[in-house]
Amino acid sequence: MKRCVTFLILVTFCSLYAAKLSPREILQRCIKRHGGQQNFEKIKNIYVKMDVHSKNEKADVESLIEQYFRFPNKLRAEISSMMNPPTKVSWNGNEAWQLTKDKLEKTTDPRQRDNLKESLRFVKLIMLTNLLEKGSTLKYEKHVKRKSYGIHVILQQNGEGEKIKIYVKDSDYSLFGGEFSWQGNNTIFKVFLDKQNYWVDGICFPREARIYRGNEKVLDAKVRQIKINHLQNGNSFFANLKEKPRMKKRRRTGRGRGRGRRGD
Repeated sequence: MKRCVTFLILVTFCSLYAAKLSPREILQRCIKRHGGQQNFEKIKNIYVKMDVHSKNEKADVESLIEQYFRFPNKLRAEISSMMNPPTKVSWNGNEAWQLTKDKLEKTTDPRQRDNLKESLRFVKLIMLTNLLEKGSTLKYEKHVKRKSYGIHVILQQNGEGEKIKIYVKDSDYSLFGGEFSWQGNNTIFKVFLDKQNYWVDGICFPREARIYRGNEKVLDAKVRQIKINHLQNGNSFFANLKEKPRMKKRRRTGRGRGRGRRGD
């Protein structure tokens, strides 16, 4: 009985303490938990290779996706699957491009442009590069209690009026996920990040991610590999999708299995 009372007192104390933290302080602790601001500021570009299982109206699709992100707003994705021909899409900061069956064209479809821009927001969320984005405002929305931990829900609005809810675990201040909607669409998407133990160059990334549309799971992703600042191509790489990636060769020091030092 005494142990139970002591546990309840500790939980209550932690909840009251957590409530005193401002949204900015919570996000600062989240950044520290994942490696520290100093390490994140070193990121110029990042490469992520992952297996993706997605669902659409016709069938379940297994894909291999390779993404290249260059700070602050360039993204290229190369998608391979058994059901569809290989496709490359990109956003070079101003325009969207697509390469399918060796045909390169600028995308004028506003929906595809918006989807790429929203994908960029998602990538930046996982990389924590937009948690304290300049010109954005933060508002503490609520604290959601779970069985063994709680979740801080923080609303962020950037300078363009785009909103995203950020989930941070109160037990260790790891990034738990986020909530957003595609531009021009009221459908709510939620992303949950799992197995926060993939360390690369002093930065901790999630190994897995799940995306839900409403209550329906539409995507599972599992990370194979992450490389930081290895891309050597110029900015033309994000428009000319026929250009092959040139990656810096670096001696292997591990395979992301918890190796790497936490940031200060």
